[in-house]
Amino acid sequence: MHIAVLIKQVHNAGLTRVPPDREETPTDFRINRLDEHALEEALRIKESRAGTVLTLISVGPDRVTESLRRGLGMGADGAVHIKTDTEPLCATETAAALFPVLDELRPDLILCGAMSEDLMQGMTGPALATMLGIPHTSQAVKELRIKQGLSTLEVTRDAGAGIRQVVSLPFPCLVTVQQGFNTPRYPNITHMIKARSRPIECRKAPPPAPTVTTPVTGTSPPIQRGRGHRIKGSPEEQAAHFIAYLKERQVLKG
Repeated sequence: MHIAVLIKQVHNAGLTRVPPDREETPTDFRINRLDEHALEEALRIKESRAGTVLTLISVGPDRVTESLRRGLGMGADGAVHIKTDTEPLCATETAAALFPVLDELRPDLILCGAMSEDLMQGMTGPALATMLGIPHTSQAVKELRIKQGLSTLEVTRDAGAGIRQVVSLPFPCLVTVQQGFNTPRYPNITHMIKARSRPIECRKAPPPAPTVTTPVTGTSPPIQRGRGHRIKGSPEEQAAHFIAYLKERQVLKG
């Protein structure tokens, strides 16, 4: 069995772009948390099924290799870096960059997070599955179950409003997973040291086609809301101040 896990490197502070006046460092970035849950599930399948091969794939600039090496340290067998100097790519651009590699590898199962923590579009997985022409489902919330040898995957997914759906997909297929799906492991130091010297295949991302590009036409800051008022003094003084405040606004009658 061959499993491909798609991981995205995101900024610790949730930024989509590092300000030009600030120098970025490797510690500023990490693996998208939902993708870590996808990787953990793939590792559990690998441990339970002999002969399973796990490949990590990520799109991004040179620093993405740090996240790929962390994934190798967790237990992945190989890694592919699809290099692009343009960030952030929209979901359909990312899917288009991933497509040639996945179309060549043709893994039995593709796993990724339901969305990234920075753009939160939730479209990369479904868009990629559509390009590959394979079935997919989203928002998996429980352990994946392989049925009838290697013919069907049973997925429990979040359908909203507390509803859980159980769907069956034929292989090959793609599944996106939710946060809290499992508890990702920490790579041990020995595996991380070995991962530093392991080769990572590097490929150049194809130029995005106009049909898959989603232009950003504008952004706006969060709506400013009223700030709270901190009451100082002794408990008695705070209580008196609060009662006066309520009476002033006619919440309490004077």
